[in-house]
Amino acid sequence: MNKNFKSIFSVVLCAVITLSALTAVSAQQYSLFTEGLSAKVLQVIDGDSIIAKSLDTGEVGLVRFAGINAKGFDDTFEYLNNILPGKTVELYFDYYSPNYINGRWNNMRVVLNGESLNLKLVSLGYAAFDENYAGESAEILAQEETSAQGGGLGLWDTSVAYNNHYTEGTVGAGAYIYEGDGVNINTANAASLAEHMPEVPQSVIYNIVYLRDVNPFSVISDIKFIPGFTKDLFDLYRSRMTVSTNIATATQKELMTLGYIRESEASGIIAHREKGAFTSAADLLSFNLISANLYEIIKPYVSITNDTDLKLAVPNIRVNIDEASYDVLVELGMPQTQAQAIVDARQKYSAKTLGELRRMPGVYLTDYEIHKYADNIFTTGGDYININFAGTEDLRALGLTDDEVSKIYAKRALMFSPNDLPVDILRVNSRISLYTNVNKATAREFESLGVNPETIDAIMDFRKSQPFGSLDEFRALFEETAPAQGYSTYASISAFLTVR
Repeated sequence: MNKNFKSIFSVVLCAVITLSALTAVSAQQYSLFTEGLSAKVLQVIDGDSIIAKSLDTGEVGLVRFAGINAKGFDDTFEYLNNILPGKTVELYFDYYSPNYINGRWNNMRVVLNGESLNLKLVSLGYAAFDENYAGESAEILAQEETSAQGGGLGLWDTSVAYNNHYTEGTVGAGAYIYEGDGVNINTANAASLAEHMPEVPQSVIYNIVYLRDVNPFSVISDIKFIPGFTKDLFDLYRSRMTVSTNIATATQKELMTLGYIRESEASGIIAHREKGAFTSAADLLSFNLISANLYEIIKPYVSITNDTDLKLAVPNIRVNIDEASYDVLVELGMPQTQAQAIVDARQKYSAKTLGELRRMPGVYLTDYEIHKYADNIFTTGGDYININFAGTEDLRALGLTDDEVSKIYAKRALMFSPNDLPVDILRVNSRISLYTNVNKATAREFESLGVNPETIDAIMDFRKSQPFGSLDEFRALFEETAPAQGYSTYASISAFLTVR
């Protein structure tokens, strides 16, 4: 990924973190842990250090990854910042290594989902082996470093000039985990959303409430598709947003973002759990903590675990747009004329995404309908090439004749619908696209658009953290990763791009 692009987004991320949040972290009295523990990662400081909070005692400590040194490598910070904030990890001292560094850093192995991140970072070339702070893991860390060097991975990729200096991390570099009140974006009313996310414009708040009613959020990144909910807003509030409220840990104010929960009911829930743990979300009803009607309303959005992917928006009817009949599409809720237009368009070309479907003759899907059907409609997927920009060799590789290739090539960047196709391409329909979904396209499809390899890498890296919520975000990445020709390339393909 382009270094300048990552640096700018890191600066933006730090800039949008609220002063109060940073002050809270900076003023924290850090603890030296005395034994292994389970902890919640509050913040990634840099590529080999974090701030973690003990789940047992509530103590907060500075943790340096034992036996490794990330040397200020940007990719390592970004990698950890994407996977760690808010997660539960296991922390262990590395026997025969110093337990503490400079009297304030806990020198520990960090284990996520049963996997040692110390070892993984070295094996990926994201960190170097540091024998000064390694213990019993020294031998295997040294072996993995040798392997990464041999493969030219990460730090050892000699084709890229990295700034390989290491400075002990300082508090405030990474994504800060909001330790206050969370907000359930599926249930909080407009006033509550505005209170918990004050930087979000009121018009965007209304869009959240309006669109989630027809299709709730399954994951927090779904909110990126709400018009106006930018990357900056998502980075600022991602740590406090949730799609499911954990009633076993939620604060009173977070419980009240369940929409219809009153202060007295939230207090009752907290009082109950102080007497004994919840065994299921249904305990809310079993112990008369809320009414039956209220429980039915919030049931999909509460749990006793930290659910991050509910898949709750998937309705009873789910259809493959390549195959669904007219009757099935009408049952889905589509107007009859729209359903018929989709079936008719398939006689020449089958749409691969909702963004393509809206451009089929007579279909005319609105943004509201796209959001509504986002979890109803799917396609078989594939490694497509965009026929509007594919070169002659790519077209021939599809099995098209020279005459067909010539006719298609003559209409490059002019095929906006199946009616514009100069030849019958149904036999290769499963391998081509008219429009490219920037959130789903493979590297091969981006190559067919003429996107350079560096920009493709940047696109794929961005998508690991969050989707592109708009083509404006996608354009910004283009301009940053290829400033000399990025805009001209983007301008040439923009009419054939979609985010959904």
